[in-house]
Amino acid sequence: MKKRKKRIIAFVLVLIVAAMNIFTIQLYAKSNVCVTYNGDNIEHQNYAIYASPIQSFLHNCGDGTLMRVQYLSGKSQFVVEYYDMEYNLLSSQMISMKLNLFGGFYVLGDFYYILS
Repeated sequence: MKKRKKRIIAFVLVLIVAAMNIFTIQLYAKSNVCVTYNGDNIEHQNYAIYASPIQSFLHNCGDGTLMRVQYLSGKSQFVVEYYDMEYNLLSSQMISMKLNLFGGFYVLGDFYYILS
């Protein structure tokens, strides 16, 4: 009888936690629409068994803006875009790659590094 009560209590607690998660998700859902980027990274996901560098990065600049950096492999360039916290595009620029092999993007304090 005690085991049955414990199972019922556990089941009720699981239902309560699930209901709280659904409520929380609804509270934080935004109705804003993100600006569509017409890049060339469609179908570039890689599910291979070996490692490869990530080619798209999102960084919170700390001043109310987000910076998105993406390596464009077909063009040997990087696109750097700045967004506000509502995901509205503020500015965009292209950076040419100096070396032939892309390794990654790294942030250290106020400095940004492109590894190649």
